[in-house]
Amino acid sequence: MKIKTDKLIYNHRCLHNPCDYPSLSMKHTHNAYEIIFFERGDVNYVIEDRKYTLKKNDLVFTRPLKYHYVETKSNSEYARFNILFDSSLVDES
Repeated sequence: MKIKTDKLIYNHRCLHNPCDYPSLSMKHTHNAYEIIFFERGDVNYVIEDRKYTLKKNDLVFTRPLKYHYVETKSNSEYARFNILFDSSLVDES
């Protein structure tokens, strides 16, 4: 399922063989905040120069323009929900 508006993107991703998706491990950034709810898998999540080993039900928050990517450690099923939202929705004062 994917929902997209001009200020918000929501989707759920479930990959049965995550090693078959090289784009998963590509370093990238967004112009938006990102929240990931991790369901399952055997991965590290890298934000800038920090590596986090994710466990079931972990929540990851990434600020805009911070590079990040998923590092698969095995080919076990990978599933997560994520929401990207525009910084205009956040009061940073």
